[in-house]
Amino acid sequence: MPYLFKLSKRVARTRSRALILAAAAAFACEPTDPMNGPAHPSYATIDGRPTPVADLTVSAVTDTSVTLSFTEVDDGAGNPASYDVRYALTPISWGSAPSVARGNCAVPVSGSAIGARRSCTVVGLAPASSYQFQLIAFRGTLNVNAVFGALSNVASGATAGAAPASAAVLVQEGFEDASFALRGWYDNTGMATTAAQQVSGSRALEVHFLVGGKTPTWGGAARHLFKETESVYLSYWVKYSANWVGSGRSYHPHEFLFLTNENDVYSGLSFTHLTAYVEHNYQNGGIPALQLQDGANVDQSKIGVDLSSVTESRAAAGCNGNTDGYATSCYDQGDGNYTNAKIFSAGQPSFMPNPGPGYKGDWHFVEAYFKLNAIQSGKGVANGIIRYWFDGKLVIERTNVLMRTGAHASMKFNQLAIAPWIGDGSPADQTMWVDNLTIATDRVASGGGGSVPAPVASVVVTPASVSQTIGGTQQFAATLKDASGNVLTGRSVTWTSSAPAVATVSAGGLETAIAAGSATITATSEGITGAASVTMTAPVITKPGAVVDLAVAGVTDTSATLSFTEVNDGTGSPASYDVRFAVSPLSWGSAPAVARGTCATPLAGSAIGAKRTCTVLGLSRTTAYGFQLIAFRGTLNVNAVFGGLSNVATGSTAAPAPAPVASVAVSPATLSQNPGATQQFVATLKDASGNVLAGRTMTWTSSNAAIAAVNGSGLETAVAAGSATVTATSGGITGTASVTVTAPVITKPGTVVDLAVAGVTDTSATLSFTEVNDGTGSPASYDVRSAVGPLSWGSAPAVTRGVCATPLAGKAIGGKRTCTVLGLSPATAYGFQLIAFRGTLNVNAVFGSLSNSASGTTATGQAQQPQPPQQPQQPQPAPSGTWPHEPSGASVIGDQGFNSLTTGDGWTIADNTSGLGSVVSDGTAPFSPTGVLQYLYPVGFTGGTGPAAEWHGLPGLSQVFVGMWWKVSNPWQGHASNVNKIAFLFPGSGGDMYIAMYGTPGGPYELKVIPQFPGLPSNWLEPNVAHVPVQLGTWHRIEWLINYNGGVVQWWLDGQLVGSYTGVPFPSGAMTEFKMSSTWGGIGGSKSEDDYYWFDHVHVSGH
Repeated sequence: MPYLFKLSKRVARTRSRALILAAAAAFACEPTDPMNGPAHPSYATIDGRPTPVADLTVSAVTDTSVTLSFTEVDDGAGNPASYDVRYALTPISWGSAPSVARGNCAVPVSGSAIGARRSCTVVGLAPASSYQFQLIAFRGTLNVNAVFGALSNVASGATAGAAPASAAVLVQEGFEDASFALRGWYDNTGMATTAAQQVSGSRALEVHFLVGGKTPTWGGAARHLFKETESVYLSYWVKYSANWVGSGRSYHPHEFLFLTNENDVYSGLSFTHLTAYVEHNYQNGGIPALQLQDGANVDQSKIGVDLSSVTESRAAAGCNGNTDGYATSCYDQGDGNYTNAKIFSAGQPSFMPNPGPGYKGDWHFVEAYFKLNAIQSGKGVANGIIRYWFDGKLVIERTNVLMRTGAHASMKFNQLAIAPWIGDGSPADQTMWVDNLTIATDRVASGGGGSVPAPVASVVVTPASVSQTIGGTQQFAATLKDASGNVLTGRSVTWTSSAPAVATVSAGGLETAIAAGSATITATSEGITGAASVTMTAPVITKPGAVVDLAVAGVTDTSATLSFTEVNDGTGSPASYDVRFAVSPLSWGSAPAVARGTCATPLAGSAIGAKRTCTVLGLSRTTAYGFQLIAFRGTLNVNAVFGGLSNVATGSTAAPAPAPVASVAVSPATLSQNPGATQQFVATLKDASGNVLAGRTMTWTSSNAAIAAVNGSGLETAVAAGSATVTATSGGITGTASVTVTAPVITKPGTVVDLAVAGVTDTSATLSFTEVNDGTGSPASYDVRSAVGPLSWGSAPAVTRGVCATPLAGKAIGGKRTCTVLGLSPATAYGFQLIAFRGTLNVNAVFGSLSNSASGTTATGQAQQPQPPQQPQQPQPAPSGTWPHEPSGASVIGDQGFNSLTTGDGWTIADNTSGLGSVVSDGTAPFSPTGVLQYLYPVGFTGGTGPAAEWHGLPGLSQVFVGMWWKVSNPWQGHASNVNKIAFLFPGSGGDMYIAMYGTPGGPYELKVIPQFPGLPSNWLEPNVAHVPVQLGTWHRIEWLINYNGGVVQWWLDGQLVGSYTGVPFPSGAMTEFKMSSTWGGIGGSKSEDDYYWFDHVHVSGH
């Protein structure tokens, strides 16, 4: 399911520079930020001594830390003072109290801006203990030339109880192989991994952005569900390529996202009830950032209105006010809906652009923690917690954040998405790597949600000794432990070599042999060291080795993964490889080198003896391929020295996997019935991109079959009074509909009071009336009578011909019903009357009252003019006036009289493998008897298909006129989707437009048209001129006109204009095909009777 992040360049377009500057000022909460206090020209005191601090307070505590806050003062010379901060268990005595040595209150504390509000943290305190704190401002250097002011006031505070002993680990991912689905990942299980980068194990996740790419090469978000929790902790190792520049803008890239149980497992990522982001923004160094969005909670009718004191049914991250004091943003996504953002950034970059401490090209340990705020008395309290650590250092901390309102008391985190995203496209070909990801309920590294890590007590480097030849490399690893032997992660490690001329080592511990000799590689963390010895010898130069175990390790529909053991290049270094492939059998001399995928030639070696895998991309589906490689050193086509050819490995690519079901929609969604009634439910399946899926297995169940039973095809039967839920399941995804069954109240059938004659011909009359209740809650049946006027009920005969024939079954109470009385005499006045009943006539019928009488006179009969005979294979042009609405000057493209299915002027039939399309004789055909086209829909015929498809190519027309004589069998079993398609027009650019008989099963039916062109609106064009019903069993003349010029769509039934539209969007490609692919319905369902379409004549013209 693909998704779209909305926090993109639209932000820059829709928010003014002033607003962005205001937001930036509000977000900058670090103590060194000059925007926290006003600037003044001079603060020099009269006596030259620093000013005393008078407002020192304890602003926050944890189990092992206290946060102090105070207003910065002048150092007596007009500059910000420095501070000596001391603490002690209550009471404090300045002379004996130690200076703070841990945390960012560690002495000396440098000043930043006179008058600014400053906060800093004292760490390493004992849990549940009372402390006092005091400071003194000074200038100069402590113990050298410091000039002091007076002591500050004393601030008191007690640490909290001990942090939890351990956190519950929810998910751990080492990215060691591609079996992500087996480990609970979904939505995208094709994440790419690499053996070229890792912290531990053999592989790491590789996030590769191509220039202009919004997502990595492996696509969109990979998701993982976990146990619901109100607090969630994320840790992972991350490394960026040397050219990493992120988005190149002041927003993005997104990296990791947490979602909650208030959204479904496939919901979009950015417009939710709460999304928490863990990411960084690269501005000449990566600045850590945590972000919150809850756009789905925005009251769209109250944008910009502060609802914080009005209702809890509002957003917490902007658009409807905010109560935690942090800056928010509110902006239009581009579709008329507003979303929001609340961003917390570190005060300075952590991922540095150049080699050295914090270098982005080295591995770093990132941790993030979110704890939802409390709900008290139905309202959200601003006490939510967010934290971000970089290599063990806390760089973002807020303990007073509002993440949810009282309307979301049950909200809990339950989903992580790995979703790297650059909304404006990547400005460079750049890569990030991720390894050893952990999700927990609290901070795993220290056992608490933000308590201070234990100090490093030992460092062990592995391997402890290495023997190499010149040019060899070795990735060393350092294991850090505390005094209790617990392994520590997320600490900064510095690597050095005792002899860089012999062996160098990178900041990430990668050693390279330079020359013969010995060296010691040392890892240092927090002053503790560990070492390994390295001995280098000059290599013995031989021919490169030969790979003997090349194998196909896996295939997809368009790729193959190869595996082999890496060999020596003859000088003691890993060999490179020329990899070739061909459709089997492979011949090395003619086989091309691999150009796509990680197997692309030349393939650089990594480690002699290591098991190597790589992927060949761009293969054809279901095809047998051969693969072979050769090891070499040097440069291909320049100075390469080759080993021997490897064995040949073979494998066949797979067929494409079907897209998984992402959603199931059941229609109708709600239903009220009486016992005994039935309803055919229809389930529509879609993938994550919204494409409708067909041919999938569907299971139907009822939550209470004693109330509403449902069979395997979705046909529900009301059994007894009560409520039940009907569920459709496919691929583990469900959709539901609610059913309410009520016992009928039995009364006398209703009375029809609006019987009317809606239309006449020379031998028929069409009646209309509103259907009534049969007294038990079901539609009534009807006894319909007619007589040459005036009518007397007792002597009038019941109607026996036409769809009004007695008994006439009811369809829907309150529905407008039409039916036709056939066999009348021309130019004669008739009366009509009916009575509603239930039961069986002449057996147990219960009647209502007689309807009103309706009267009408049939038309004068006209003799039918004989049509000229049709010549086989060469139909003649239709007589003038046969198609009264055909535009003048239109060129005839095809004229089919159906003497045969295939003609010499381009008519042919397709998809007729079952012989359901045929030419039959019908003497009643109105235009060109006796040959007519017959489409048979036999018992068991399934919805979503047509019997056959008579069609004719079109020479790229922008105006098309279609005329046809068409008849539907009586009876006709309508489809549950209400759609019974007749004919299609297809453009060369894709999509289609079709005309259909539309109506609920049983009628009434009328003609509608729908355009379905990619990227353009697709809505039914309803009758907007006249509602002309389709009479079953009667020949009708259909005329249909479309014109790209003006976006014209018009259609007529029996000469009467039904619909007329202008401004309908048409595609870029002209019409290239007319096809009578008369599909029955949407999807699902099957015929329980033999039904037919007949076509007497089809005429197509245009220009």
